[in-house]
Amino acid sequence: IVENDDRFYFIIFRAGGNNVAYAGWRKSGGVVKWSLVVRDGTSCVIAYSMTSPLLNRWYCVELHWKKDASNGLGELWVDGTLVCAISGKNTAAYGNVNCINLGLPQLYYCGSTVAYCDCVRMARTYIGLEAFEDGFESGSFSAWTGTSVSLGETATITSARRYHGTYGARFASNGGGGSEYACCCKTIASSSE
Repeated sequence: IVENDDRFYFIIFRAGGNNVAYAGWRKSGGVVKWSLVVRDGTSCVIAYSMTSPLLNRWYCVELHWKKDASNGLGELWVDGTLVCAISGKNTAAYGNVNCINLGLPQLYYCGSTVAYCDCVRMARTYIGLEAFEDGFESGSFSAWTGTSVSLGETATITSARRYHGTYGARFASNGGGGSEYACCCKTIASSSE
């Protein structure tokens, strides 16, 4: 991430074919920060953290989204601390979330970028209630609906870097410029939270 507004997202919630909530890193005012983007009607609202993320370390990242026509919200939690929040918005315009993209589902004008993911859980309540296991320990993306990559990017399972167990996921962008992506996706039962 070199220039202001360069960014990438680790998690994106989708409703139909529309992104409704994003969690990642974005450069603003010359500083890379945690970034939360939430749809407010057909527009987007962005919130930034007060702190900057560090490279080469594992984070526990949680994205919470709630659909409501006037009191919708988005929250970004990092290592158990709320770092960004957006509330009182119309998050209902595109309907319920039915797909979650993980890895590097969106990169804009970033150089060569690699993200590792492991110990992924999806739930309708706080993570204490586990609703999905990432399946990376199988050595494949078989627990996911599929993977998606743009030209030059990769989504692989690796034993080289993982947080726990034998395998984790590796998502890489070659930094070719413009908009790129490398992610796995999971279709879920339609959810308003």
